This record gives sequence, C-alpha cells and structure tokens, in this order.
Amino acid sequence: MKEFSYMQFFKEKYNQFKEKYGDAIILFRCSDLYMAVEDDATACQEALGLSFSVSTADRIKSTAFPSHCLDTYLPKLVRAGYRICICDNPCH
Repeated sequence: MKEFSYMQFFKEKYNQFKEKYGDAIILFRCSDLYMAVEDDATACQEALGLSFSVSTADRIKSTAFPSHCLDTYLPKLVRAGYRICICDNPCH
C-alpha cells in the first residue's frame, strides 16, 4: 500500500472542501502558516503576489504565507472577489 505524502493529504482535504465550498479559496492553517493548494494556490499567487511551488513527487501546486499576515492578505483576497474558507485544523 502506498503511503500518503504530506501534500497528498492536503490535496485530499482540498478536494473534500471544494465539494462543499467550490467557489471559495481554501486556506489550511498549518502551524504558523496558511497554505493553499492547486487552483487556490494560483489564485493566491495572482491576488497577493505570492510565489508557489510544485511538489516534486506529487506535482501538487502550493503556496503559503505566515499566519500573522492573515489580517493583511484576507482583505486583499476579498477585494479581489474571492470567498475564503479557512480550515484551522486539517488533521482532524
């Protein structure tokens, strides 16, 4: 049985949340970061000027920013026309 990688875990959670909140950017709280994956990573990159990376093994796009920047970045995403869904504890 193949083990799930860290990024595969977030991709699976992302897909679950997108089924319910399809038009929202899903932000995962991971320790002291907020992370977005796949199309939401691209949207954050465009709206906030963040760079994104692609995991080598899984080819999953992601971007992240420090949690203390949420008060700055959240209004920018809303002004850009996005709805936001924040998942504070994706591991449960």
